[in-house]
Amino acid sequence: MRTPLAVSGWSVVSPLGIGAPEFRDGITSGRTGLRRPPGEGAAPGAESEGRVPGFEIRDLLGRKNTRAMDRL
Repeated sequence: MRTPLAVSGWSVVSPLGIGAPEFRDGITSGRTGLRRPPGEGAAPGAESEGRVPGFEIRDLLGRKNTRAMDRL
């Protein structure tokens, strides 16, 4: 017998924004989070990128120990 799946909550951080409402609204309206990278800061060969608008790691996780985190 299979156990039914129950989703009690979810969240997302994506190029459409931070939080489930931003993601839902972006997907249902057909928007994409991909943008053309800015000229000088673009990685070689990058045609598009998906930066998260308003994402500042220190604002979300606090200042302590965020210096050693990479941008993965």
